[in-house]
Amino acid sequence: MIRNGELTARIEVPARLRNRVRLGQLVSLEDPVSSQPVARGVVASIDPSVNVGDQVLLVKATTNNRDGNLRNGLRLRSRLVLDSITQPSVPVSAVFQSSGQSYVWRLGTLQDLERDPAQAPLERLRRLPPTSRFALQTRVQLGPVQDGRYPLLNGLGTNARVITSNLLSLRHGLPVQLAQASR
Repeated sequence: MIRNGELTARIEVPARLRNRVRLGQLVSLEDPVSSQPVARGVVASIDPSVNVGDQVLLVKATTNNRDGNLRNGLRLRSRLVLDSITQPSVPVSAVFQSSGQSYVWRLGTLQDLERDPAQAPLERLRRLPPTSRFALQTRVQLGPVQDGRYPLLNGLGTNARVITSNLLSLRHGLPVQLAQASR
């Protein structure tokens, strides 16, 4: 009888990362074609020596397999979470480039627009209802893309709302309406 309820994943980690690997770190096993997570586990053991030829360290992670989706010998992509921080991010679809800089369109109020009016016709826009919202071009500094999102390093507040559609038709100070959430 074979018990497949808990399996061990063998993960080769580059030797240069050996000092960052710890017992209990999270491991994500993903389908190599779709990159969708298949299972999650934790580092259970770290071999004490480095493979001289490949310069890799063998790490073993245990993963729950109660549903039986995983099989011995199955090749999966693995991600060892070496470090984790909570950081605001923006979707890739919200970012555009201009003159080598990264920008997003954020949703703002008339007061936000008055602080940075650029070429917006403020006198005309002040006649709009006080609940009006405007597209505000905002320069941002971003980290490398991760799972379809850019980590936000600088440029937006944590509660800022960004616009993700019709980016090419927007201009700074243009009144915008929020799309209704689908039910």
